[in-house]
Amino acid sequence: MHFPVERIEQLISIGQEIEKGSGDLTSIDSSLGWLKNVYHHDQWTSVCQNLSTDKHIALLKAVTLAYSRLNIGGGSVAAPIWIYRVLDERICFCESCHIAKWMIDHSLNDWIPFGSSIKRNIFLQIPDQEYTQISGSLYWYLAMIEWSAKEEKARKHQLIENRQKEAKAARLEEKQIKQKEHQSRGKILVEKRKKLIGELSPLPIRERIAHVANDDNHTVHYYPEEWAALDDCQLKDMDSSTREKLIYKTKAIKAGRWKVLRNKLKKLQQ
Repeated sequence: MHFPVERIEQLISIGQEIEKGSGDLTSIDSSLGWLKNVYHHDQWTSVCQNLSTDKHIALLKAVTLAYSRLNIGGGSVAAPIWIYRVLDERICFCESCHIAKWMIDHSLNDWIPFGSSIKRNIFLQIPDQEYTQISGSLYWYLAMIEWSAKEEKARKHQLIENRQKEAKAARLEEKQIKQKEHQSRGKILVEKRKKLIGELSPLPIRERIAHVANDDNHTVHYYPEEWAALDDCQLKDMDSSTREKLIYKTKAIKAGRWKVLRNKLKKLQQ
């Protein structure tokens, strides 16, 4: 796209009037509509490098006001951004701050003057009294702060992520330990039951059943179901206290030999 270099002097003249504080902005009209075209930043850079600092500032202010008055958006590729970028390299930090502040006050585009709303917000947090205490390029100063903020954010994110991983690993380890403890306890309980059954098995059925009835720590299912297969003689030989306890312990059982035993015991109680 052809860049209208011949119209730059018109913009500089407008900017110089602005610098004088004449307040006459009637020259910013539809004749500057060509600014709506998006020109490559190299084209603006080439023009600006051939200007004196005063004319450069005048051009910047004219284009900034034209963008505002003619409602030209431009976003992050607006012409004032490229014009300012070159000017920032030519002037001191303090002057660059004042010009950036002026551009913000006279612009509707949040990307002006730095091409980044983040840099703009960082700049607005710099106290005016610090303008004279810093040297170098304002743009790169803000870029450094932005980069540092991103690095700090990334560092915190990584720290949080590492802590979450460590916490997850700790929970997993704790779960595994509990599982092992549970398995260990299970093995102990199995061995304990096996030992008890082994000790009770040689005893007469009457003594085994009495033990089942008087065991307050286990249900009848803890014991072999075949122990419930008692004949009528064995049932009649059972004392009443053992019968009542067995009926009570088996009252919720809905099937199997223990239920059959309960029903037989109930008939004997009648």
